[in-house]
Amino acid sequence: MVESDCLEAVRMLHSSFLNGASITLVRDIRKLCSQDWQVSFHHVLRTGNRVADALAKLTDSSSFDVLQFVIPPLCVDRFLREDRSSSD
Repeated sequence: MVESDCLEAVRMLHSSFLNGASITLVRDIRKLCSQDWQVSFHHVLRTGNRVADALAKLTDSSSFDVLQFVIPPLCVDRFLREDRSSSD
């Protein structure tokens, strides 16, 4: 399952009609999804995606290095605590 807070991107991936500058990217994503696995795309509200958003901002978009955390970084600690308290 792939979750995104970008509703337009999720709609593009579900649509059979493509237009705009992202056609190549959408085609590449669809090609990857057509391999021997099941992938589904879902829209989530930005508030439900805060931890992923904060972690993505920690990385350098031009780097493919793997980051591994033994404990959650401080930038996500508050979000994790809030998520935990809201699920009780």
